[in-house]
Amino acid sequence: MAYVTPLNTKKIKELSSKLTERFGVTFSKDYLWYVHTKKKDIYLLSKKAKEISLDSLRVNNLGLYVANLDNHDIIRLSIEGSQLLGPKATKSVIELDKNQLRTWLRGEDMPYEYENGYVIIKSGKDFCGCGRIKDNILLNFVPKGRRIRSRD
Repeated sequence: MAYVTPLNTKKIKELSSKLTERFGVTFSKDYLWYVHTKKKDIYLLSKKAKEISLDSLRVNNLGLYVANLDNHDIIRLSIEGSQLLGPKATKSVIELDKNQLRTWLRGEDMPYEYENGYVIIKSGKDFCGCGRIKDNILLNFVPKGRRIRSRD
């Protein structure tokens, strides 16, 4: 049973609209969109991949994990998704200084005044992931395996 299914044009337009509304940007139309139906993870794959026959291969996953749909179908970007969209985003991008970024990369929540909702985290020229502002607290979504462990 396949858990990863391609998205239809209507769903892609809906998700693109949500991305534009929240971050002021859309993904290029040069991608195929897939969703993991159990986890609600969104993957992008180059359209050139259609030229490859996958029938004789064991494939665990297709494409690059770029986002997740929460329980209300609101898009939360992955670290790679923020790096892909961040440079073009015109809204909901917050800048952290080096000390704030270290706290963020340790997986800690921190105070930050901004409107509620998902935001792209930026420090200098780097896009570091996606967080959520709730009641002036920046909630952290850095996966445990990607966090900084040192306390210096």
